[in-house]
Amino acid sequence: MGSSIAIAGQELFDRAEAGEALAQKHVDQTLDSLGRGIQMIAVALNPDRILLGGAISEREGLLEDVTQRAQAYLERTQAKDIELDIVICKFRNQANLIGAVSAHYSQIKQ
Repeated sequence: MGSSIAIAGQELFDRAEAGEALAQKHVDQTLDSLGRGIQMIAVALNPDRILLGGAISEREGLLEDVTQRAQAYLERTQAKDIELDIVICKFRNQANLIGAVSAHYSQIKQ
C-alpha cells in the first residue's frame, strides 16, 4: 500500500508548477472535478453567473482552465442550450474577511 501525506492546497499547486508529476496529477484532478461540478450546477440550475472565490481564485489561468473543462463536460452531455458565465470574485480570497467585517460593523451599529 502506498503512503499518503496531507499538504495544503498552496503547496500542492506550487509542487505541480515545479514539475512534480504526482502533484500535477492531483491538481489536474482537482480542476477537472471543479469543472465537472460547475457543469452539473449549470445543468441543474442554469444560473446567470457562477462565481469562483477563495484562495484558488488567486491562481493564474484558473478561470480559463476551469471554464474550458466545464464547457467540455457540457458538450459531452449535449447540454447545448447552457451558456456559461464564470467569473472570479472581485475580492478573491478576501471576500470572506470583508463579509465578516461587514457583519461585525452591522451588529455594532444596532
